[in-house]
Amino acid sequence: LREHSERIVESLPVGILELDADLKVRAVNPYLEERGVRSGARLSEALPRAGSAEIAALESLVRESRQAHATRERLFLRMHLG
Repeated sequence: LREHSERIVESLPVGILELDADLKVRAVNPYLEERGVRSGARLSEALPRAGSAEIAALESLVRESRQAHATRERLFLRMHLG
């Protein structure tokens, strides 16, 4: 099941990334990787086309999920970065 889920995420035509508590990129799917997003980068460096409002919204989402201990909830923010 895990392998199947990973294949689905890898084949999606949208960007998916995982952030750690310090807002560094832990993992990206191939869609973002092909666009230059790399693990280890800070959020603002990973998404250089994102404006300050989008970065702030993502940072807020991470903070809220940590405060709510929402590690198992499905939290997302849809963004169009051009």
